[in-house]
Amino acid sequence: MKATIAQWRGLKGMSQTELAEAINKTQKTISAWETGKTEPRPSDLDAIHKALRLRATDHILLQKDLT
Repeated sequence: MKATIAQWRGLKGMSQTELAEAINKTQKTISAWETGKTEPRPSDLDAIHKALRLRATDHILLQKDLT
């Protein structure tokens, strides 16, 4: 679960900072999600989906892995 955002981000070749800028969050927020300190809200998941240009099936997997 914790590594899912990091895995998707890595597959898309995006840094934490780049993802943070794309979804109007801080790099610290992305790091906290990836380490499991906090979890993204559903609206954050939608923003991540768009920023990483995930397919609908990928988005479903991301949501499933984070719940």
